[in-house]
Amino acid sequence: IIEAVLPAVLDASDLPFAIFGHSMGALLAFELAIALERAGGPVPEHLFVSGRRAPNDVRAGEKIHGLPDDAFLDELDRSFGGVPEIIRREKDLLAMLLPALRADVRTFESYEPLTGDRVRCPVHVYGGADDRHPRPTELHGWQSVADEEISVRILPGDHFFLTTATAALTADIAARWG
Repeated sequence: IIEAVLPAVLDASDLPFAIFGHSMGALLAFELAIALERAGGPVPEHLFVSGRRAPNDVRAGEKIHGLPDDAFLDELDRSFGGVPEIIRREKDLLAMLLPALRADVRTFESYEPLTGDRVRCPVHVYGGADDRHPRPTELHGWQSVADEEISVRILPGDHFFLTTATAALTADIAARWG
């Protein structure tokens, strides 16, 4: 994924930018920031990550991406709050979404850091107070992959707090990058 995105970002522009990623996107945002630094190209002024433990906190565990549909959806629900029941009832819509969900989970479950490099730009970490994966106390682990002191902010909500605490999240990002 990084190999596909990196050239586009390197060619984009010389305007200041930041990178934001949530859950699996936090891993992608981290790896993109590292890849940009290594390439000597434009680098983000800030890295904003949410809903994910530090990239070097890889945990072995049961892989769920290959489970039968109902078991897969039940595990997503148990771990992250999952797929809303209204979507689960719409079989045609669910059939379109399941391949993408499985691909995301497979990527998430097989992730290993590409390098041992640390991010040089400021890192701001967000989490939901009621998130089970990661728990708020696990978010401080991002310090291990950052050169500067990180900031951690816990907002109301579960793994998908960014949809229910959008105003607080965007205000905090704007204040830090402003």
